[in-house]
Parts: sequence; structure tokens; C-alpha cells
Amino acid sequence: MSGTKEGQIEIDFGKVTSSDSAGASKYEVAGRLYWEAHIFAPSFVSFTTNGFFDRQGYEEPQLPSKEVQILLAWLIPVIVVLLLIALICYIRHRDH
Repeated sequence: MSGTKEGQIEIDFGKVTSSDSAGASKYEVAGRLYWEAHIFAPSFVSFTTNGFFDRQGYEEPQLPSKEVQILLAWLIPVIVVLLLIALICYIRHRDH
């Protein structure tokens, strides 16, 4: 863009994981390494992109389906009922 050449950056993942192991950084969490890149040029202020590098065999944690069913079947209706009761009490109290 605007006469600027493409570039590359090399990341030594061994240094990243060593730094994490020594407690100096926390780039990798549970097998997933977060990265972010900022690019600056004379024609624009900045461009940012980010993503993840996953260790081989990494699987994203999934919420167990039983917990989702309990959440949907019980928790949400209970919250709705409690909000309705609170609204009814507020309206009755306001009218008296």
C-alpha cells in the first residue's frame, strides 16, 4: 500500500512457550496461543488483526449439553417468574 513493501515476522514459538513456563508471560492458555498484529504506514494510522494458533490436538472446550438443558429449562423461566413477581409487587406498592 502506498509504495510500502510486504514484510514478514518470524515467531520463535519455543521462546514464547519458555517465557510462559518461566512465568514471564501468558501467551498460551490451555493449548491455544493468541496473536495480534498492528501495521503502520504513512497512508493510514493502523490496521489490526488477530487470531489463535492451536497446539496439535487442541479441542475447544464445549459446554456439556446437560448444563445447557438445565439452563434453558429451569434457570431462564425462574428468572422470568422472579422478574414478573417483582414487577407486580412494584406496581401494587406504587398504587397504594
